[in-house]
Amino acid sequence: MPESSIAQLFNIQQRYIRSVNLERDFGDPSALDGYIVTPEIKQMLSRIETGLSPDSSQRAWRITGDYGSGKSSFALLLAHLFGGNAEHLPSKLKVSLKGVNQEAQLLPVLVNGSREALGRTLLSALRKAILEIRTKGPVPNILGQIESVLERPEADEITASTIVDLIAVASDYASRGGRYRGLLIVLDELGKSLEYSALHPGHQDVFLLQALAEAAARSGKRPLYVVGLLHQGFNVYAESLSQHAQKEWEKVAGRFDELVLAQPLDQTSILIAEALSVKASRLPAAITKSAQGEMELALNLGWYPPDRKSSHRRLRSENRSWSGTIFFSPVSDLLFK
Repeated sequence: MPESSIAQLFNIQQRYIRSVNLERDFGDPSALDGYIVTPEIKQMLSRIETGLSPDSSQRAWRITGDYGSGKSSFALLLAHLFGGNAEHLPSKLKVSLKGVNQEAQLLPVLVNGSREALGRTLLSALRKAILEIRTKGPVPNILGQIESVLERPEADEITASTIVDLIAVASDYASRGGRYRGLLIVLDELGKSLEYSALHPGHQDVFLLQALAEAAARSGKRPLYVVGLLHQGFNVYAESLSQHAQKEWEKVAGRFDELVLAQPLDQTSILIAEALSVKASRLPAAITKSAQGEMELALNLGWYPPDRKSSHRRLRSENRSWSGTIFFSPVSDLLFK
């Protein structure tokens, strides 16, 4: 077989080349084409679903993870599932989501954080979400109320109570048609808003987060979900503040149940393989044999969970295909699937 270059071996999937933008990509379900629902992702979805019970108060979450860990992609998936758009997702993804609740019926309010007052950013996103579901007829009162608040001078602080009241009215409006039962507010790049809040403590943005978490906890049969995405913990953004302020921020952080998006080694290798999509037929047999030997060593060292070890050896003995899942050592994870 003629030698292949590295470029010829890889078939990089497009969704791994650019980052996800919630506002831009929500209108295109194919943006999640190739998304891998790992056991870790299913577990996170399952935990968030607990808040759908009418008696639950677990409706404020913060998802923490490094750059490129997949927080925005996860939030995009959550918005489709909770927003009732699951039927438009790629077919392979729908199959992997069997058993996941897809009937939450919450209107997604997608907020891309920026270095400005969080209240204005949130109300702008809320206005956009209401406009997208608006039917023919008179302009809804909620739109006029939001626009009236946004027209205030930048120097005028929008109080947390004003924003929470507008969110409640928006939730009532969204539920009138029967399609939605409440709201799902996703605060992407929340760290940018926290950075702004740390530089402008007079705006009290962090206490808006507290008010949102409290409103979510008591939202009852008309669910309000608030999900914030962060690269690091609240305490990091508050380092420049006084000790008293830092303690206040810690209290606010405690209002949000935390999910850490850090895929285990074996699941990370699955994601790497999916991203690279190596053309196995072009690989020299010697490299394949060497990689299999490395994997045996990795399994013997206990680098992978016990169930993966038995599955690997059973499939090897049966000479079966991996069906897209890889079980090679970290060195070989970059090459095979």
